[in-house]
Amino acid sequence: MSLTRRTLLAANAAAGTIPTPTRSAQPPKLRFGIASTTYAQHLSRKPELKDPVAFLKFCADRGAAGAQIPLQPNDLPRAERVRALCAERGLTYEGQVRMPREKADLERFEAELRAAKAAGASVARSVLLSGRRYETFRTAEEFRTFRTQSLAALELAEPAAARNRIKLAVENHKDFRAGEQVEWLRRLSSEWLGVCLDTGNNMALLESAEETTAALSPYTRSVHLKDMATEPYEEGFLLSEVPLGKGVLDLRALLNRMRASHPLTYINIEMITRDPLKIPCLTPGYWETLTDVSGARLAGALRSVKELTAGRPLPRESGLPPDERLAREDRFARECLSYAHQQLA
Repeated sequence: MSLTRRTLLAANAAAGTIPTPTRSAQPPKLRFGIASTTYAQHLSRKPELKDPVAFLKFCADRGAAGAQIPLQPNDLPRAERVRALCAERGLTYEGQVRMPREKADLERFEAELRAAKAAGASVARSVLLSGRRYETFRTAEEFRTFRTQSLAALELAEPAAARNRIKLAVENHKDFRAGEQVEWLRRLSSEWLGVCLDTGNNMALLESAEETTAALSPYTRSVHLKDMATEPYEEGFLLSEVPLGKGVLDLRALLNRMRASHPLTYINIEMITRDPLKIPCLTPGYWETLTDVSGARLAGALRSVKELTAGRPLPRESGLPPDERLAREDRFARECLSYAHQQLA
């Protein structure tokens, strides 16, 4: 038999001397879960959904890949049921814990971490401030006190997270601007302490989503993915979550930036259905704790609001019947999941 090029290539391939072509590595397909705040009205009116097992099933039935919701401290039997459900249905569970404020609170905090870990969570989301910086603090001194207390809370929380081998993801929750948050992340410098990156919150502090994401992506361990829309109002601007794809954020670019810094494969959608938030950035009180923010930044933020305001009005809840509010909350969440699966995964 004559050795043609074809027979020679076939013989070499059979002998394993020709490398098999390989595809370039692609990041894993994203999976999308639901943050419990997305269904805040359901959780308020349907207490049975506060059971994490029930809430996970509720979200999975709508096409979600998991959920982020708290467990009660040391509720290990329920935690085991969460873990079993996730294993059975291929879901992801992320914990949600309250930061310790003093040493006496550390036992409760660590019990919440243990429950989340027993349920299979590798990450637990938390916040340092439940309110909003410009509404909570009336003076710069009040904010400085909060900053000192926050650092003390983090110094208590980090060793507990390390002991339990679960990452603590502290959300940018309209409290610290991204640069301020990076300062304490660098100061504490721990693999067990990172960020739950919310893509819309820092717009209330006159940061763009791109700025926030660029600064916090290297520390991101969990995500609240949301889209935002704005409207001008006499004291500043209105800010509202809207279904993914109906706002002003470039969600694909934000996700690409996050994943370039950290190999995220699971993202929580947060779509809070409520009246728009008032960002009173043209009032003196707003600036009491933001004295280092420039007038040029304010002008840029207001210009963006004017240029990017959508043609449709922001969604409002006031005056709607309770059942209609529940139906809208569910519809918006489903729209977000559909968009994420079709356009972002």
